[in-house]
Amino acid sequence: MAKMRWLLMFFAAAVGFCGTGSGADMGHRSGEVLFEDPLDGTPSEGWRVPPDRFVDHPEFGTVYLLEPGGDSGTIEDQPWVGDETWENYRIEFEVCTTGEKDGWVGPDFHVSDDGSNCCNLQFYSSREREDVVFEAAGRWGRGSLGWKLFPMGQRFVRLPKGEWAKLRVDVADTFINVTVNDDPEPCYTVRYLPFSRGGVRFWNYYGSAYIRKLRITALGEGEPEPALEDPWEAVAGRPVVVDWQVSDPLPEGTGKKGAPPAVVPSDVVWW
Repeated sequence: MAKMRWLLMFFAAAVGFCGTGSGADMGHRSGEVLFEDPLDGTPSEGWRVPPDRFVDHPEFGTVYLLEPGGDSGTIEDQPWVGDETWENYRIEFEVCTTGEKDGWVGPDFHVSDDGSNCCNLQFYSSREREDVVFEAAGRWGRGSLGWKLFPMGQRFVRLPKGEWAKLRVDVADTFINVTVNDDPEPCYTVRYLPFSRGGVRFWNYYGSAYIRKLRITALGEGEPEPALEDPWEAVAGRPVVVDWQVSDPLPEGTGKKGAPPAVVPSDVVWW
């Protein structure tokens, strides 16, 4: 009897272990609201870095304004929420470009808990054009977002200045789909993300926009699937370099007499 009881306990533990896999993310149910804030100036709990630049717009009322700061065109402490338990999730918010400045705006996602590493989604807001394309990038440390992820935009979408547009970003561990308004087909899919989990943070570089109605919802494992074609499909699985990362700046002349020490280890993997 004791042996049978032990076997039943072992079986129950095994079933429980199998039933608590990655799912939506670590411990989050599919459809669970991870975070929500109307961004109307009402304080909301849960922010790691709360939004602090609200303006009273004559038409929109109190709304959050994402704008650049100083000579750098951006600021470091943008509104930021979530942590590395977030893996598969949907980001939804409304954006209205001001048309006052040329520049990039968009969200960081899969932001590491120390805030240094992340993936990034952005579009270029121009004072003259209303058609935009989305781009993605990876950032290691506080450095540049010049490490763009191919493809850089798959089709144009209209974001008229002064008008609200709904953005939906379905985030998985290795790819994202981006949908604008009620279009049934995403306008952008990018794969091979350098980071697979983390929070969400607003970002801009010289661009400015109003943002409201932020909502982040957990997705189940396998719920989002890549929607558009994979431009890397022809070389996927072939003997090409697929694992890489950006190092800190190296001294002048590095690499003239052999491989730098940073690339010698064979066990360098993605975070």
